[in-house]
Parts: sequence; structure tokens; C-alpha cells
Amino acid sequence: LILGISSGPHDSGACLLRSGALLHAVNEERFTRRKQDGRFPTQSIAYCLQAACVEASDIEVVAHGWLFSAAPEEARRYEDRLSEESSPARAHMLSIAERYEAVDRNVEARVRAGLDSIGIPQTKLRMYDHHLCHAAAAVYTSPFADQLKDSRPAESS
Repeated sequence: LILGISSGPHDSGACLLRSGALLHAVNEERFTRRKQDGRFPTQSIAYCLQAACVEASDIEVVAHGWLFSAAPEEARRYEDRLSEESSPARAHMLSIAERYEAVDRNVEARVRAGLDSIGIPQTKLRMYDHHLCHAAAAVYTSPFADQLKDSRPAESS
């Protein structure tokens, strides 16, 4: 049983899958009436569990489409790219990176605290690249999936 969650900075929600089949899915805003609610999806998770007649302890994996902080090789590529820039551009790019890192820390803290609050051990949490999750959603729901090919640059494989 896989619990998929999205928690932040906007459009939080949850879905429940069993053997690759989608059982239930809902966004947190449906319960809170707060458009694009980015808080931890406590009510969405509760709904999915209740609708499937399962408990939090039945969850085998929690999949979250947001990797916390950059992988070392990605950080190195960014540092190399920054070294090519002038001082003002470098300072601007570093400030953007710092803001993204702050968002990552906020999302990670929210997810870990949220899982603790509903009794799901953090050891069940698996994080996935956000943009690859979008791509996977397109591929796995496409009637043409067998005709698609990998067009990513070699360094992102």
C-alpha cells in the first residue's frame, strides 16, 4: 500500500495506491476550502485511509514528489555554472538558490512533522524528483507510453 503525498509549497493532497492501482486521491483544499492549500495534507490522508478501510500502520511507503536539497553532483554543476558569472549575476543566483533551499527546509520539516503527527514512521518516506514525477504522470497515463523514448541529457540519467 503506497501513500502518495504532495505537501507544499502549494496544492497539497494525497492518494492511495495498491499494486499500482489508484484507489483514492484528493487535494487538501477540498476540505479546508483554502485554494491551493500547501499545508501538510492531514485531512486528505485521513480521507484516503478511511475510504480504503485501512489504517496508517498499513502504509508500506510514503512517496513524496519533492527531493529535499540538491544532490551533490547537481550542486557541483550549479557551482561550476556560478563560477562563470560576473559578481552581480553570481550574487543574484546565489540568493535565488538560498531561497529555494529555505523552501526545501520548510517543506521537509512540514512533511516529517506531519508524518509523525499521524503515526507513520519517517523511515517509510521516499522522496522523488518533483519534475520527474510530473513526467512520470504524463508517461504512465499516456496511451502512447510504449512509443515514448528517453530524451533527457546523459548527465540527468
